[in-house]
Amino acid sequence: MDFTSKLSLYDTLTMLVTGLLILLLVVPFDVHPFLFDEWYIIALFVVACYVLGMLYHKSLEWFIKHLCRCKFCVRSFLRFSLFRSFCPNNMTMIRRAFVSIYGQSQHKEAIRKDDYFAAYYQLMQKGCLGNIPVLEAQEAFLRNLSLIALAYIFVYPLGNANMVKWFGALSANQCIVFILTGIIVLSGLLWLHNYTQGKIYYLVWEGNKYLIDMGGKKR
Repeated sequence: MDFTSKLSLYDTLTMLVTGLLILLLVVPFDVHPFLFDEWYIIALFVVACYVLGMLYHKSLEWFIKHLCRCKFCVRSFLRFSLFRSFCPNNMTMIRRAFVSIYGQSQHKEAIRKDDYFAAYYQLMQKGCLGNIPVLEAQEAFLRNLSLIALAYIFVYPLGNANMVKWFGALSANQCIVFILTGIIVLSGLLWLHNYTQGKIYYLVWEGNKYLIDMGGKKR
């Protein structure tokens, strides 16, 4: 999904929330609460959150794109399904979704990335994308949030000034509980991202099959 040309409520929330979480993590907020009574201060704060969220999203997108080209990374942690979904247009997941719709496991290796793109843009041309754009925005939000959640897991126990000011310092036992809870939450985010990405691929092939059954253009 092109975030520079398609602006929706989900896209906006994705940028705003991630930008806000980053600001709360790295910028010291020792300001008087009445300062935010001025509307223009609030407007500037919202704009700053959005711009930072957009920069973070584009930077993460660029980083993941190049990371997935690294053979060492692909052979190591990217071979695990929870991390594999971060690679854009992952062929393993695309072929798995193809088999679940068409049941042609013997032909799945013949499926190329261009076949998936053709199926996707055919759905777009026919106006049959349905809720796929919404799922794409949710996938982007979960991907952006995962790395931020990882940062929060590490910086709070290390004594991040903002978090200590708001929530207080953690004892040794509290640090262990917080880290374990954070790991559980992060695992949940990774699983949701993996599920959402797989659902997108499934719906694309499902829509493609529907158009074929209705006499549309074949793959």
